[in-house]
Amino acid sequence: MPEPPIPPDAVSPSPEPPGPPPGEPPPPVSEAGPVPPPRKKKGFGAFSGGCLLTCVAGAALALLIMTLNKGGNPTGCGFVQLLYVIPVVVWLFRKERKAWALGVIFGGAIVLLLGSICADMARTGFH
Repeated sequence: MPEPPIPPDAVSPSPEPPGPPPGEPPPPVSEAGPVPPPRKKKGFGAFSGGCLLTCVAGAALALLIMTLNKGGNPTGCGFVQLLYVIPVVVWLFRKERKAWALGVIFGGAIVLLLGSICADMARTGFH
């Protein structure tokens, strides 16, 4: 005699995965998904590179101004430096190179301070 058909609602559910033993709390459920790998720190090398390049460019600019100026006074170095530091910093921030931009700003501040010290020493005749 053939077996009677089994109704769909009488099908036993699939076996559940084994859970924690009785008495232990279930493991936490994470809905965020997999954890991304940690980001590389890309700050100090780029910062020091931007600072070094700006200091070298500022020193070359000061030497050029002192050579062209017969008195040897690098007074215009700070002003001329603004003409190239500000556009470079804006461009670097737009390219999302924040560490480079901050290095250029810091290097520009160093060159501005050194230029003002040299100009003051040249003006007062301190040797």
